Amino acid sequence: MGELEAENSYGIAARVELPAETKQALLELRSEPDRMRMLGNALRALVAALARSREIAERAKMNGKVVVE
Repeated sequence: MGELEAENSYGIAARVELPAETKQALLELRSEPDRMRMLGNALRALVAALARSREIAERAKMNGKVVVE
């Protein structure tokens, strides 16, 4: 079994830097499936933000030049 598979929503959320509002909302939910759903949404948003950040960084390296392949 993978390390994260054994974790509940609180354990997973403790491993990731999330906004305080998200962590508070997780604490206020009583249902583990609801917490996991909210955590999944938050993690997907985090992954999307990281992807955008990487794309911006790659574009900045090219100094606005377009590479044609």
